Amino acid sequence: MSLYLLSEGLTLFGLLSGAYQSLKALRRQERHSDCHKVLKFWAVLGSIILFEQYVEGFIAWLPFYYWIKCSVVGALLLPKAQLHVVAFESIVLPLIDNVDGYYRDTMKPELLRLAGMYGQWLHQAVMQIALPTLSDKELDKLERDLKQRLADIEAARKAREDEN
Repeated sequence: MSLYLLSEGLTLFGLLSGAYQSLKALRRQERHSDCHKVLKFWAVLGSIILFEQYVEGFIAWLPFYYWIKCSVVGALLLPKAQLHVVAFESIVLPLIDNVDGYYRDTMKPELLRLAGMYGQWLHQAVMQIALPTLSDKELDKLERDLKQRLADIEAARKAREDEN
């Protein structure tokens, strides 16, 4: 229990330390290099907090988990060691690249497919609910917008036919 409290205290100290370092970097004249270091620190600390939030409950029972976690967070907080830069470049960036690739290759096409499948149904349901509540001015604006969309659709269809 004491190591758990220590890990929470170190995380809180990391948040306060990061806020202080951010304020110092923003007050300096040469901000560019300091800001990169501070942003890398925040990215690493944010990753640790996300890890705590969603994964820690599954692995906290492992022996020496909190001891290892306290050591890692404590080492990341040492300003001279610059371990947050190493952690950012060797752990956070590759992880983000993998997640981005998975989203781009797998999730985004599936989300677009689902949006196309259910988007029209959702639009019709919302319109049935909203139309009776719209004022005459809002109905006129909606009519103009729909006519413009219809013209855009007809132009796109004509452009496809001309290509074929």
